[in-house]
Amino acid sequence: MTSSVRNSNGSAPNIVAMRLNAYTASGDTSLVNGFKDPLRKDAEDWLAMKGQEEAQHSAKTLRLARQASDDQNATLRWAKIAGRAALVAALLAIVPLVQWLLGK
Repeated sequence: MTSSVRNSNGSAPNIVAMRLNAYTASGDTSLVNGFKDPLRKDAEDWLAMKGQEEAQHSAKTLRLARQASDDQNATLRWAKIAGRAALVAALLAIVPLVQWLLGK
């Protein structure tokens, strides 16, 4: 079963978990008839591995989101500094212009 398998109940790990729950009551150790008949332990190990992969992926996504937020804050800080510098430059340019106009 690949991770690209989807149905209305969600991802492949969810489907396998549903099968495990369905076979719990029957006492079967086999989950899939006709193929290699993977054992329940194999499916549980696969589910645990997928859960660990999902947790690692979530942690990585959170780290990247925090980094992006830090980058945005740094950019915003420099944008504010540039805006204030432009305002000061405009005021400094206007003062001599007003003095020149009043002197005429």
